[in-house]
Amino acid sequence: VGVMALRECARRGIITPSWSLTGIGATTHYTIDIAPEIKLYGLPKAPLTQYQGMIANYSLGLSLMAAPHPGVVHFEWAASGLRTVVNTTPERPAEFFAGFSPNLIPAEPSVGGIADAIALAAQPQPCAGPTAFDSIPHPRSWNDAFDGAFFRKLFEML
Repeated sequence: VGVMALRECARRGIITPSWSLTGIGATTHYTIDIAPEIKLYGLPKAPLTQYQGMIANYSLGLSLMAAPHPGVVHFEWAASGLRTVVNTTPERPAEFFAGFSPNLIPAEPSVGGIADAIALAAQPQPCAGPTAFDSIPHPRSWNDAFDGAFFRKLFEML
């Protein structure tokens, strides 16, 4: 769906050959033709500092997922200041994302909906800048994830 949305953006003239499209976190290098003279280049997973440096050089993120859990990548990107298109799900409607960061651009989970959100995110406007990592709804350490409440609940279940 993401590739089809990128192709739709190229067809609409939103994405042009001046854009550099990079997929990050793949298991191997890859290249996907989006349109004539427009390619998506996939890069393998990188060490954290390299990954953070890459994100700092991007202008727009596209983080799509079909799972009902909240996700991680789009929150990290938005918190770092990257305008990020993310699809909605019944469990994660647009309102779910609104309280975390103005850098999150929710999209209807369709080719057209994602293309519309990419068009919106690509419009020249000031980025909201980095947001507090405290607004990301995930633990920051093993101690946060496996705190006393977690173990009490685990022991109750056992």
